[in-house]
Amino acid sequence: MAVKPPLRHNFDKYAHDIARHVEDGDPLELLDPHYVAAKLHVTTQWLNLAYNGKYGPPAVELSPRVRRYPRGELAKYLRMRGNVYAQQIAAAKAAKQPAPKQTTKRTKPALQAAE
Repeated sequence: MAVKPPLRHNFDKYAHDIARHVEDGDPLELLDPHYVAAKLHVTTQWLNLAYNGKYGPPAVELSPRVRRYPRGELAKYLRMRGNVYAQQIAAAKAAKQPAPKQTTKRTKPALQAAE
């Protein structure tokens, strides 16, 4: 049974900010999983699961047990996740409809009407 990728990640809200920090440097530089996990506020186990589930940041597999994350590809992935988050927020706001306005006139309470 295939694992269904999540619709959003906890870091999506801050993805554009993280991308700005990550993209400082050579875009071809290969980043260590511990560095990437720290930047995304996830664990290295999550990175492994996301790589195997095809929903995590793109990685280069140097050997069966060693993966590295290209800086440029990671920044591109984070910008994409930030855009997905922005689209989800915009769709949620568009789905909310304003409360209907009251069209009937309010009447005075019965006690005030008797006076």
